[in-house]
Amino acid sequence: MSKNLYDLFSEYRGELPEIKEEKCDSERIKQLVRQQTSEKKNIKVRRNPKMFIISIAAALTAVTSITAAAYSDNFGGFKKVLRRTEASPAVNSELPLVNGSDTDGMEDNISVDSVAFTGSDSVSVKTAGMYYDNNTFMLSVEMKVSDGISIRDDAVVIPYFTKYNGDTAVEMRDQSGAANAAKLVKGDDFQTYYATFYITEKDIAGSTIGVRLENIIPRAALTDCQTAIVAEQNKWHEEFGTDSSIEDWKAYWKENDLDKRTLDFMDSYYRDCDKIVEGSWTAEVEVPADIADTSTFENNGFRVKADTLSITVDAERDIPEGASYEPVITLKNGDVIFTTGTKETEWLKENGVFTSEDKHENFASIYSNVFSYSKPHDVNDIAEVSMYIFNYDGSELTVEKNLVYTAD
Repeated sequence: MSKNLYDLFSEYRGELPEIKEEKCDSERIKQLVRQQTSEKKNIKVRRNPKMFIISIAAALTAVTSITAAAYSDNFGGFKKVLRRTEASPAVNSELPLVNGSDTDGMEDNISVDSVAFTGSDSVSVKTAGMYYDNNTFMLSVEMKVSDGISIRDDAVVIPYFTKYNGDTAVEMRDQSGAANAAKLVKGDDFQTYYATFYITEKDIAGSTIGVRLENIIPRAALTDCQTAIVAEQNKWHEEFGTDSSIEDWKAYWKENDLDKRTLDFMDSYYRDCDKIVEGSWTAEVEVPADIADTSTFENNGFRVKADTLSITVDAERDIPEGASYEPVITLKNGDVIFTTGTKETEWLKENGVFTSEDKHENFASIYSNVFSYSKPHDVNDIAEVSMYIFNYDGSELTVEKNLVYTAD
């Protein structure tokens, strides 16, 4: 059964008029979907039903490859664990520490306290370190396998995250499961391996993150599960009626919560698949509340909270349906930070928002309304914050600049 991308994303019209002419920018489409859902905090699973398979398929290439180095109970050891030996297609490949960039100024955002996991005796697990700010959280874990256990080179471990604020628990399903599986990388010790996870969630500082690692499996199982999911969802569609309209199928999907049914199918698949090591390991990790300086800028219907490692954008004004907004941060040294690789980027270039190719930096990761830097920045170095609203009427583009903050 084939599906039409225009049908799948019909409610997000901003990018679609030009998709026929250009390569489909899947990351851009996902960003548009996430902007549409960023304010719906009461919804635990925030994927668009038809977005689910596309998101998972793209994310299967994001299994990380971290440098094999023993953790030495200090910041230097933590950096060795996180840094990569080669470029990776993973979404977090340009983030601080991972990309090998200068980490000066991150001292207030690093913790190397060790937290032991409880679980299966076949593998002992503890945290190797983490970095964080209000909205970002990268965690590296050390996994030491028992004698007689052989870990294959293609081994991955699947994580599940829950955020606790007091008595409130939110399952972070978008950042859990197979799409976020991490590669196990050999340490200096024959029995020691490392895995690293990066998540973004608004106001994560001061919360407790429940971490559950579930089974060590071969990477091929991720692709096999993807194939099984497509077949299962096609079966549901056939049972519903393939001659039905797209709108009827969308309504049926929502009414019957087929997102949850898909997630349950995935969980069942991974419980039953061949495993390298079967087991479950859990821990609760405290994210400190005492982070580095932050600043909040409000103007023209936008609120931007700037941290050392990311910004959070809240739109408190109506955004036209199908439109998107892009933050542009200008630093006092003239550097400009913005989203790259989109038609909006080309507009920014053509209209002189930045003029020098060596004076810009891209946001390394975008999730919902959280935009993560590729290196740390002192909030006092920000000279200007602007929000650009890009609105499409058919193939015609209109752009509105909104100044949120200027140091002048």
